[in-house]
Amino acid sequence: MTPAPATSLAEYKVVLEPSETLIWSGRPLKGIRRGPGDLLLIPFSLLWGGGVIAWEVSAWRGGVQPLALLPTLPFVVLAIYLIAGRFFADGWARARTVYIVTDRRVIISAPRLGKRVLTLPLDSWDAYFRSWSGNVGFISFQQRRHRSRKNPPKFAFLVEAWAVHEQIKDLQRSLAKRR
Repeated sequence: MTPAPATSLAEYKVVLEPSETLIWSGRPLKGIRRGPGDLLLIPFSLLWGGGVIAWEVSAWRGGVQPLALLPTLPFVVLAIYLIAGRFFADGWARARTVYIVTDRRVIISAPRLGKRVLTLPLDSWDAYFRSWSGNVGFISFQQRRHRSRKNPPKFAFLVEAWAVHEQIKDLQRSLAKRR
């Protein structure tokens, strides 16, 4: 695990505070990946999407007028997205995501956030590690006062996630000692 050069910060339009130090930066794994929510979503998307597409094809073959099929077109598009498109959209987003850890905060820059950059102060967010496969894992962040967030910000599909998590925990311990 090597820290990224400071020039990578300019590339992502992240501005460090004058006395802030870059500790680590990295990216999630690229390509098509299966995530934790896919255990239920894959069978559902195949059943529901397959049914929608089968109905559409049978209606088309049964002689239904093309204009009569127009109202069901959004369901077909949604089915195709759920079955396959979401994997490509996720891969596209992860290829453009960067994670940064400084001595004071965690920064997530991702297309899913729009053009925003999510900044989490280390002294008010806890980091939780979850192993995924081999040395790949997730680091999710929960605000100390609001631990019930259903979809917390996270470093997802991160290689050597445990080592990054330990670095974040060390930084949090040193920040707590300074108080």
